[in-house]
Amino acid sequence: MTKKILVTGGAGYIGSVLVRQLLDKGYFVRVLDSLKFGGDALYDVSQNPNFEFIKGDIRNSDDLEKSMKDIYAVAHLAAIVGDPACKKFADEALEVNGSASKILSWLQKKLVSGALFLPQHVQTMEKCQIQILLSLKLLN
Repeated sequence: MTKKILVTGGAGYIGSVLVRQLLDKGYFVRVLDSLKFGGDALYDVSQNPNFEFIKGDIRNSDDLEKSMKDIYAVAHLAAIVGDPACKKFADEALEVNGSASKILSWLQKKLVSGALFLPQHVQTMEKCQIQILLSLKLLN
């Protein structure tokens, strides 16, 4: 059975690249994203049979429950990032980057592997991807 990976914020800059890499490695990838900043980055993978998209918000418990079904591991990338965006959407940034991430951590016990990757503090996209892919390899 193909392992299912959830990528929160998968339509973002780092997430969309990671989604392609996971698909190339044979994983089933489910993305949970609100599309607040667009979703064009996933257009080319949208027809992949191992790809599923859920438009939703990590602050919504129903969206989280739905997206976590049968998931092996989570790469949590959903965030409001950068000073301009965090200033413009200050309350939302606090909720998404703080409170909702705590809820997602609580839900990790529903995972088959219990693996929750929180690479938000990695400085570069390449390091973030390497960290997640190496972690998945260790779980296999």
